[in-house]
Amino acid sequence: MIAHVAEAGEGSGRVVLQMGPQLSPIALQASLQLARSFRSEIEALYTDDGMRDLAAYPFAREISIAGVIKGPLDTGLLQRRQHRVAAATVRHAATAARAAGIRFTSSIRQHDATRALADACAERGPWNMVALGEPVASHDRIKLREMFSSVWGTTGFVLTSPKAKRMTGPVVAVVEDIERLSPLLRTAEHLAASTASATEVLLVGTDAHHVIEMETQARLILNDEAHANMPLTTISHGGAPAIGQALRALGAGFVIAHYDGIAMPSEGEDTLLAENLEGPLLLVR
Repeated sequence: MIAHVAEAGEGSGRVVLQMGPQLSPIALQASLQLARSFRSEIEALYTDDGMRDLAAYPFAREISIAGVIKGPLDTGLLQRRQHRVAAATVRHAATAARAAGIRFTSSIRQHDATRALADACAERGPWNMVALGEPVASHDRIKLREMFSSVWGTTGFVLTSPKAKRMTGPVVAVVEDIERLSPLLRTAEHLAASTASATEVLLVGTDAHHVIEMETQARLILNDEAHANMPLTTISHGGAPAIGQALRALGAGFVIAHYDGIAMPSEGEDTLLAENLEGPLLLVR
């Protein structure tokens, strides 16, 4: 599937920014860049994390930072606090969108993130792009796999790590299958154009022979006036940590890669590629 987002007014998609109490500044900036690049709009989707349901259990207790058990939780107070946090987080995102001239809407859904995203993308599909507002880590691999298998009507997910700190730098397309070079590169150039950034390609192979073969084919594909000087970098060993190191050496800003490959396998115990990056990662199907 190509990485595409519907333009504002088409009614067939938008950038869906999934939010909770913790909103990564880089995730917000990545959402704005996506919307600006594709002339799209943003819908902020604030999802209930189930805290109120947990608090309603008779054995639930409030424990202070010092470890003092204060007694049963006040679900009404907890709900009011959550509403205040949600409202403040949405206002912050709305202010940023208005400043960028991007149409912004928001909603609060009383479901877990995966179900809320599935419903939202089904309502206005198929050309949605989902940005996860909260940083991801290795323990989120199962949740990501569930989202990719359950949330249809979307062409990709944007992830950030707790260490993400910048949007500047070239937009880098990570290519593992030479047949996907052209669509990944088009997406990278689309994103790069909105910020006048450079575009680069990182070829990832299973071994040295594979990488040489990919590079030869890539040079033929890029043998035109527009791409004659396109920088190509290759790597033929290691998983997400090695690829992340190569991307950091390139000074990558936005990174685009395919889900369920060498860079971002759906199974395994390795760290997520997003954890090794200083900028956002767009994973496409």
